[in-house]
Amino acid sequence: MFLKKRFGKGYSLTIDLKLKVHNKTKIVGKKEWFDFVDLLLFFIFEESKQFKDVNTFILQEMPDATLREHIGSEITYSFKFEHRHKFEQLFKQLEVNKEKLAIGNYGLSDTTLEEVRK
Repeated sequence: MFLKKRFGKGYSLTIDLKLKVHNKTKIVGKKEWFDFVDLLLFFIFEESKQFKDVNTFILQEMPDATLREHIGSEITYSFKFEHRHKFEQLFKQLEVNKEKLAIGNYGLSDTTLEEVRK
């Protein structure tokens, strides 16, 4: 624990977004087909909007949060050890706004020994 406190990077919050999917099916005669270009553009736009909404929310709740990674539908933030007293309020607000922000899951982890040794 000493190494983690002395050299650790704090905590990581990982958020998995649920992709909001609307009906993008078109009917042509008796066959259904997807307009893949429209669908792809929709997914990119929707994912970008969801990320912006979640990012704004996290930074309002925890202004000292640092965006560490955003890959696909997964977002990871870093928090310093000294801000752990704010987690209770953050998690309450995450639960209240989970559907609105289209958050699937989220989890908090502390610095691993492997991260300390890097």
